[in-house]
Amino acid sequence: MITALSDTELILIVVGVFYFSECIFWLPETAVTLTSAFGKLRFATSPVFLRRTNSQAAILSPFPWSKSLVTEDWPVAVSPGGMAILFGPHAGQIIAFEDLESVEAEKHSLRLNKCSIRFATSSAALQIATLLQDMKDSTVDERGSLLRTAIQSRFLLSEVSARLEKVERFTDSLRTISLFMFLWVFAYGPLLYYSVDLQPGLLFRYFTPLGILWLTGVVLFSIAQYKLLLNSSSEQISRVATLCFSPAAVMRAAQAISREAFSRFDPSAMAVSVLHPKQLDEALSQRLRNLLYPTSSDFPNESPSFTTTCEWYSELQLTTFKEMLTAANIVTDELLHPPAADYGALSWCPRCLSQYTLPDGVCFDCRGVSLQSFETDKSDLAPT
Repeated sequence: MITALSDTELILIVVGVFYFSECIFWLPETAVTLTSAFGKLRFATSPVFLRRTNSQAAILSPFPWSKSLVTEDWPVAVSPGGMAILFGPHAGQIIAFEDLESVEAEKHSLRLNKCSIRFATSSAALQIATLLQDMKDSTVDERGSLLRTAIQSRFLLSEVSARLEKVERFTDSLRTISLFMFLWVFAYGPLLYYSVDLQPGLLFRYFTPLGILWLTGVVLFSIAQYKLLLNSSSEQISRVATLCFSPAAVMRAAQAISREAFSRFDPSAMAVSVLHPKQLDEALSQRLRNLLYPTSSDFPNESPSFTTTCEWYSELQLTTFKEMLTAANIVTDELLHPPAADYGALSWCPRCLSQYTLPDGVCFDCRGVSLQSFETDKSDLAPT
């Protein structure tokens, strides 16, 4: 016989649903999510059925002591002359600095004139808005210098290490509070409900420690958010208010901080610093191949001004990326080795590694990328 759930059981189920909903994070397609409960961070799971146009869902580790972070490629290519929008509903548009009337960050969105570009975090949107405003108010030569400095700072491994230590320092106590609160609600609470008869003062003895944990979590979150994130005062107040009404949000508060704390770094720099070794070489190799062998699909607009902006930006990224690899003692040529040849294969695509029985030609998937012969020496893989 099926009995109706009690009010207490319904409350536990609702809190559990809210908790696990906090483990699913919707992001733009430019974002990279890393998560782990034990050991090194790994790429978060992103099921195909949870992907939408220009966005994807990342499933984070459900354990309250787990760690997660989000970083992303810029959805715009920037050069001293202007910016080209690469992703989103306005992809393909180019805006010269002379035509840039307004730049503002609004939560996770960057507004350029009438175009709205979504970022994974509000901190990233604010950082890019500040950079573009500075470039708009500068000369062409000064813009190049500002942009180079901004790109180079995204690849600085020493800055990543310092940031990791700072985030760990400000979220360690918060993660402990989150764990105790999780155990208090989902372990100790059901244990009391099903094994102990309701007695006078029992609810007070249960809810008083819970309230203390809750309040402590809100205070620690407020401090960590103020010290680590760049979001606006109104957004900070809104997030603190959410924690005041949602115990599930308090249990995931440390992850909420760390997700946004690394927005100013490039995904490759984060990969070198935190990624699991089994995934690191593959991630760096794919990034290097994408930079070395751009395809027409990388440029949603084939106009000369759009292409020039993208090429200038890509060249700067490639140069800085190689400098980062050198600093990390990673040999570039080792990331560009060809795949093991399948039977009958005569050539391969240096970008996607697809193999062909044709001796030469162009990759069917990576439009514009010439095939490499398996007899080609590795030293000749990089294009001139």
